[in-house]
Amino acid sequence: MIQYILWIISFVFLWLSLVWVNYLHVSEPGRRKARFVPVTIGIPAFNEENTIAKTLHSLRALAYTQGRIRVVVVDDGSTDKTAEICSRYIAEHRMQNVVLVRQKNQGKAAAINTALARAETEYFAVLDADTRVTPNALAELVSVMQSSRSAAAISVVKVDHPESVYERVQHVEYMLSNLFRRLMGVADTLFLTHGGFCLFNTSVLKGIQGFSEDNGHTEDLEVAMRLRAHGHRVIMVHNAITYTTVPNSFATLWRQRVRWYRGFLYNHVKFKNLLLNRKYGSFGLFQLPVNLLSVVLLLATIILVTYGTISDAAEFVYRSVVIDGYFVNHVLDFPSLKELVLAQNVQITLPIVMSTLVGLYVLVLAFRQFEERLRPSIFFIWLYFMVFPYLTSLHWIHALVQETFHMKRRWR
Repeated sequence: MIQYILWIISFVFLWLSLVWVNYLHVSEPGRRKARFVPVTIGIPAFNEENTIAKTLHSLRALAYTQGRIRVVVVDDGSTDKTAEICSRYIAEHRMQNVVLVRQKNQGKAAAINTALARAETEYFAVLDADTRVTPNALAELVSVMQSSRSAAAISVVKVDHPESVYERVQHVEYMLSNLFRRLMGVADTLFLTHGGFCLFNTSVLKGIQGFSEDNGHTEDLEVAMRLRAHGHRVIMVHNAITYTTVPNSFATLWRQRVRWYRGFLYNHVKFKNLLLNRKYGSFGLFQLPVNLLSVVLLLATIILVTYGTISDAAEFVYRSVVIDGYFVNHVLDFPSLKELVLAQNVQITLPIVMSTLVGLYVLVLAFRQFEERLRPSIFFIWLYFMVFPYLTSLHWIHALVQETFHMKRRWR
């Protein structure tokens, strides 16, 4: 029975993969060279003493007329030296276009809104205080925004100098996420404006009252969903590259993912009226159902595989105890390749194999499109597909429990 359920799950994964692969061959609309219009960049910061200088330094290297960039750093009640380091950096480098605003801790959304209130430019960008931008990132975002009718454009986010196992696995994850975000942008179903580096049409963003401060998680997801609810587009710019700091330990990764997944659940409930609503086209009829279905399929797969593995192991141990010679015979009896192939149920194995091959194709394509080397990441790719799903499932379960019982939410 378990095998047939896994067959169904594999078939669904295969179908979804083929749908997304189809968008790989859809060309993106052309665009004109960017006009260097004034842009305000808001940087919400909370306890970012280790990264804020790096973020400001990357802004100084932008290939964009510096006189047309205004930066508003909002220190949201940090308890470390974030504000002191920021002030010193601004003074030492005479960054007259950067202002530091200090406020009591109100949450990330409130910090972004503080910066937004000071924006009088056509475009407003949000940049996390642990992220650095590449020199052409802003010009690429502005160019696409000027050539399209989109309300927001997001950059490609890569892991900044991954070293630990946790960082290297997330490097693989971010490559795949970037590819799928690009495909969602082409399909007009993108539903996220991450804090890595995102550019908004200021008047549109102010028109929907900015970022929500309702104490929900993932304000970047909430504002994108609200933009979609108002009929606006969100796109991805694959030539705008940013690098961000990611969790490098079990505990920090756990807290981040539980926060993310609680925000996912919270916002999908908040915008449930968009689900299966023909008014929102493929976003409501396809993307939102797929978002929820993906979580269900992940949890179902992990639970079934875990149950099957434990059951088979328990049966093997039992037979090894009660049947003489069972353990030795089964441990030393290796089937030939022919016996192994003939023992498989083709109806079940075929979609699993095809799904795996399509997944590998997408993985290779992701690394190629975003110009990253694949070979050094092979071991971490194995970890991502074979081990990480179990950890991710635990994150989801924890998030479901916390959200169900309305436990307190925190920015960090």
